[in-house]
Amino acid sequence: MKTVTQNLLVFALVATVVHASNGGERKPYIVYMGEARGAGISTSDEHHNLLLAATGDESIAKNSKIYSYGKNINDEDSVVSVFANTRNRLHTTRSWDFLGMPQTAKRRLEIESNTIVGLLDTGIYVDAPSFNDEGYGPVPAKWKGKCVKGANFTGCNNKVIGARQFTTAVKLGNGMKATGISINTFSPKKETYPLIDGARASNSSGDHYGNISRNPSACDYGTLSMDKVKGKLVYCLGSNGQDYTIKELKGAGVITSLDAPTDTAFPTVIPGTSVQLKDGYRIDVYINSTRNPRAVIYKTRTAYMRAPSVASFSSRGPQLINLNILKVATPIKIKDVNAELGSGSGQINPLKAVHPGLVYDIPMSSYIRFLCKEGYNSTTISLLLGGKKKYRCSNFQPAQGTDGLNYPSMHAQLKSVESKISAVFYRTLTNVGYGNNSVYKATVTSPKDLSIKIVPNSLKFNRPHQKQSFKVFVEGGSMQNGTRILSALLEWSDSKHFVRSPIIIYNSSQ
Repeated sequence: MKTVTQNLLVFALVATVVHASNGGERKPYIVYMGEARGAGISTSDEHHNLLLAATGDESIAKNSKIYSYGKNINDEDSVVSVFANTRNRLHTTRSWDFLGMPQTAKRRLEIESNTIVGLLDTGIYVDAPSFNDEGYGPVPAKWKGKCVKGANFTGCNNKVIGARQFTTAVKLGNGMKATGISINTFSPKKETYPLIDGARASNSSGDHYGNISRNPSACDYGTLSMDKVKGKLVYCLGSNGQDYTIKELKGAGVITSLDAPTDTAFPTVIPGTSVQLKDGYRIDVYINSTRNPRAVIYKTRTAYMRAPSVASFSSRGPQLINLNILKVATPIKIKDVNAELGSGSGQINPLKAVHPGLVYDIPMSSYIRFLCKEGYNSTTISLLLGGKKKYRCSNFQPAQGTDGLNYPSMHAQLKSVESKISAVFYRTLTNVGYGNNSVYKATVTSPKDLSIKIVPNSLKFNRPHQKQSFKVFVEGGSMQNGTRILSALLEWSDSKHFVRSPIIIYNSSQ
């Protein structure tokens, strides 16, 4: 949000702040004012006060008729920098020009056709047309690597030949092992190395509890002592490029802890890896348990992971606004993001998604009924829908079922470990398939702890856009054995189309 606020300040002034040259030409300038103030003055008032201070004239400031004040603005305390608004062209929108290879250049196919291009990136859209291997022959014989599927990636083909995910293992002196993520190309030269955390390596210039800007526990720059770091592996809280700091202090390597799960690996300039928060805690406990902590960071290896899975940067449900709708929320709110909530409904087939057969349609009236069920009054609902019309809940049929919405997924939360599982979901499917007389049958896959009944379990559609309704009854005992999540799957199929809906019971009290 800070970046957005800063940019708004910049762009709000682009059209307003102009500079008059000797010839009277007006040119736009960008005034960068840093981070927006939290409260007390609106952005527009702050801009006006800046222009007023620069011009000294209320009328000129108000109408933006400014002649020359660039120097004056630079003198203002609230201004970080002022620079001319210039138009830049991206270099790589035409890669061949950027590389000095115009389309008129003489082609040498015998050389061009046997080239392997390698790159490191934290995120590439491999479904882009530029990665399509149409017209490509087999992988060159000189290629000694391999492409590994998994971790949300299945794009290996005759053009994308070397993509993979990388993990880096750590072994402590007590035998404990932790698997981190990084691109560590260094092989250990010793069996183990001395291990220290940032707090113990402090040069006393920072605060151990993070109450000021520099925190040695996070290995912030300038807070560590070279005498304490040299030749050792250093454990740091957070992951903010500490490998450069530890290298400068002649450390042997760095272990950082991640605030949230990730599937993105970064290269390090010294042996290094980033571990999950729970493993970081175990490392911290080990350091505090012995006078001579030691560890070793192994060279990165390729990871084989199941696919698909929800990317680490994606929010996941459930959240607290509505307990019975499965939707996005901050991962830190969930105790186990790697369970069913981390895999979604499976990997989509984009070709089959063009003709899904059936869809869960939600008209505007259904949303209004849902809001009424959630306790929103007529005034609030009217404001949410634009404020031009009054929507009274008494004019709509009450929403039915546990969640009250025709949602593809079905989700219910238990409020306590003693609560028994009892939920009913009302759903309506719309036929968007071609042809008539389609018969869809329901198939349920569920654990033994859940009893799921579909009524009716067969739906017949005689025409396009026809709607058919059904109910899903879910019953079960209480979840007192430590289980947090029970998941099942409902699939409607006419042998050509497969429409799947996850059914999840989540115990938020565990």
